[in-house]
Amino acid sequence: MELAREKLAQSSLVRLRVSSDSMAPLIEQGDTVLVRSVHPRDLRRGDLLLVERDGSFLVHRLVAAGAHDVQTKGDNVSHADPAVALQEVLGRVVAVERGGRRIELEEGRWPLVNRSLGLLGWYEVRLFAAGRKVKRRLVGARSGRLTRGLASLAAVPFRWMTRLLLMRIRP
Repeated sequence: MELAREKLAQSSLVRLRVSSDSMAPLIEQGDTVLVRSVHPRDLRRGDLLLVERDGSFLVHRLVAAGAHDVQTKGDNVSHADPAVALQEVLGRVVAVERGGRRIELEEGRWPLVNRSLGLLGWYEVRLFAAGRKVKRRLVGARSGRLTRGLASLAAVPFRWMTRLLLMRIRP
């Protein structure tokens, strides 16, 4: 981790193997991502960011950015990550490699696809925040099988839309 941090600080390209499926279907467990350092002013909703969280690396999509922090979310999860300080953003994923194939995320239609998925993620985060407020008013802070089931059901259209956007162009 320290070596990757140092290389990114020198604006080098870093290759990392992904150990989770939280970004599936675009990035699957075992894929390799290529990450380049990025200045905070160059961040755009939809960018795939490498962030450091609790002593480990995480690659998730940027869904919202503030003056001092960003909020990310995995394409394959229904909840957003807690906001992270801009200093914890180590770089932006510029390519994904799988099975001898490589896609450049800064070329062709990929910037538009990523922006669209970032906006979709932002809407999902907003919907779930509104749903939590309604739940608190109706049943309080407790959470049961029904509320978890409703949250899972509400996430289905977002998973389908993500898969539709990625269906023909994933690696």
